[in-house]
Amino acid sequence: MGRLGISPEAALDFILRFLENENLYLEGIYTHFASADSDLEFTKHQLSLFLALLRKLEERKIEIPLKHCANSAAIFALKDSHLDMVRPGIALYGINPTLNGAVELLPAMSVKAKVIEVKELPAGHSISYGRTYILPRRSRVAVIGIGYAQGFFRSFSNKGYVLIKGKRAPILGVVCMDQMVVDVSEIEGVELGEEVVIMGRQGEEEITAWELAKWSETIPYEILTSLGHQLPKIYKINETNK
Repeated sequence: MGRLGISPEAALDFILRFLENENLYLEGIYTHFASADSDLEFTKHQLSLFLALLRKLEERKIEIPLKHCANSAAIFALKDSHLDMVRPGIALYGINPTLNGAVELLPAMSVKAKVIEVKELPAGHSISYGRTYILPRRSRVAVIGIGYAQGFFRSFSNKGYVLIKGKRAPILGVVCMDQMVVDVSEIEGVELGEEVVIMGRQGEEEITAWELAKWSETIPYEILTSLGHQLPKIYKINETNK
């Protein structure tokens, strides 16, 4: 990774010096994969280095109780890396670590907001800061009570959708601090207080973390860790999967 940690070449000497202190107890050892979601061959190389270190420790009769290295991608793609425990991250959210994940997971998180105003605007009317979107026709628009202060990125401006009444409503103009505007001209009956799905399923439609990541040119990890910091959280148990 070139981040925290000790190089494979220095690890054995470090552990031996660590164990010289009788007041310290070595409970676990791990490595962290750099590209398990994109480069399986390099991941296997990383694993081989780690396993080689473990063999050297075994030769010296050094037993470390917990050995682990598998993140979400390695859990599914590299069973040899499971060892004593695994470290699922994004998989705990029910999101595949790769776009074309072979494992079917059930998303555990959705993000919702509400319609706080609905209005008719004439053709030629501009939307939001900077007038980056001009209505090509008379339109019915809805103002949604969420913005970049709640983790819905400004980079979603003029692209992407939300779900209202099970249909996709395109985002118009710049996403503001805690509001944004969407076009509901093709969605009948949208009213004040209407549920809006930012991420998740509504009816037959779904907006995934991967789709949001594509719109903002990032990764699902950033989407999941950014959305909802200032939003109330509701925890539900799926009764069918208890």
